[in-house]
Amino acid sequence: MELMTVTLSTGDQVADVRTTWGMDFPPERCWTDGWGVSVELPAVLELIDLARAGVVSLDDVREQLAARAHEIAVYNDPGEADPERRARRRCFGDCDTCRAKKPEFEAHHAHAVEQKARHAQPDLYPFSASGSSLHRVTCWYVRDHLRSVNAGDDPRWPVWRNLRDYAHDGHLSTAFWTQYTALPRHEAASWIGEHTGTRGGKRYRTCKLCDPDLTGLTDCT
Repeated sequence: MELMTVTLSTGDQVADVRTTWGMDFPPERCWTDGWGVSVELPAVLELIDLARAGVVSLDDVREQLAARAHEIAVYNDPGEADPERRARRRCFGDCDTCRAKKPEFEAHHAHAVEQKARHAQPDLYPFSASGSSLHRVTCWYVRDHLRSVNAGDDPRWPVWRNLRDYAHDGHLSTAFWTQYTALPRHEAASWIGEHTGTRGGKRYRTCKLCDPDLTGLTDCT
């Protein structure tokens, strides 16, 4: 919480006005002056009363409130002075950058949701691959990473916020992305073949935590 003084064109002042910066405001007014800054309501009413009494104009009141709010925003977050960073802060997954990246983001999310479902069916998908590593699908390490994947309806992980992070920063939360792919036995055998050199050298490693049983798989390569 901070204090500000609103000085009007007439010289009148409303001092010691309580303000707060960084509130999680809704998107509807994100491009209205003062977004992100909360101002003590009694002080605002006092300013309105001055305008009603004809001491100052409403335009003057608005101009001064908007100017002070901008100063508070820039003081607390210098990025507010940068149009690009300011636009990102006011993005709710609905800007041009987000719209362009949305199909890509949704594809990552759909893959993660599908993989979480497959990892819950060890009889059909006994193995899990990630990069050059192979695990049992029941590996606790893999399960731990997949636990946070959700269908997009968890309020702790708003879809728009994760889309914004992906579109603007290239960051994907584990709630919407996974590096693991569940494999049935025949696909695991193919995966091993793809990660085996022409002279039989292994280009993969098995997880030391779950120690997957590859009996019968390496014979297929």
